[in-house]
Formats: sequence, C-alpha cells, structure tokens
Amino acid sequence: LHLDISSGDIYIEGYSLHELACDASSGSVAIRDIDADIVSADTSSGDVTVEGITGGALVANATSGSITGGDIAVGGLTLDTSSGDVRLNRVQGDIEANTSSGRIEIEEIAGAGTVNAETTSGDIQMSFTAMGPDYKLHTSSGSVKLSFPSDAAFGINFDTSSGSFHSDFPFTMQ
Repeated sequence: LHLDISSGDIYIEGYSLHELACDASSGSVAIRDIDADIVSADTSSGDVTVEGITGGALVANATSGSITGGDIAVGGLTLDTSSGDVRLNRVQGDIEANTSSGRIEIEEIAGAGTVNAETTSGDIQMSFTAMGPDYKLHTSSGSVKLSFPSDAAFGINFDTSSGSFHSDFPFTMQ
C-alpha cells in the first residue's frame, strides 16, 4: 500500500500487510498498530509519529519535523531528521538514527544488536533494558547520556574535544 499526498496529513491504523509507504510533502504522517515487512514514512515539512509497529523494518524521514512514537518491535529502524528530534520509547531492533540540528532520545531499548546514532548540534540520550554487542554514538556540539541495566558488562571507547566523561559504573582508564 502506497499513500502519497502533497498537502495534508496521513493517518493510518490497524493493518497487517506486506509493505506500507506513506509520503507527505507538506504534512504529518501518523502510523499506528501496523504489522508489515516494511513500513516507511517520509515528510518534507511535518512530523512522523509511529506507534505499535511490528515486522521487518521501519524507515522514517522527516525534513523540518520530528520523529516520535513507541512500542516498536522490528528487525531494524532507520530514522533521519533535519531540523527535528527523534524521540522513541519501548524499541526492539537494530537502530540507525541521524539528525541535523536535533536531539536523539530513545528509551527502553531491548534486543538491539547494533545501534548507530549521529547528530550535529544535538544531544543523544538512550536507555537500554538489555545489552547488545555494538553501539556507536557521535555528536558534534552535544552531550551523550546512556543508561544501562545494573548488571551490564561492557567496554567503552570515547573521545571528546571539549567535554567530560562520567560513569556510575566502576571503570579503568587506559
């Protein structure tokens, strides 16, 4: 199913299908309770809201808008914004998140094998309910705050040009 609108909003809820693509050139996209092999949402001047998405992949792009939502369990998420934030909670799946002039905040991440997040002029905040093997986070002109389960075991490599590192976990600097 492909929905395309040039000036207005798209709202779709409660379907199970192979593919869902929603494109709004001047409006918002809201997708709720969808099970699909691939779900994509693209807007050039509006927000993307995704709630209750299950299946293979979720791809969301917002130019001059934010991506928000939660209760997402997919194989992989690809999230891109320009001049907007990414704010999700209760997420399962590999994550690729990029924003320019925006914040990336993803809470209650479980089942992510890889997480790649990058922002320019924005902060990154993430909390994990289970550990995965590979996380890469980068920000220019922003801070990074991560929360892990209390029994987490991990190694970390970091560098900063004008910042500091703090951990509630015991660590050794090398």
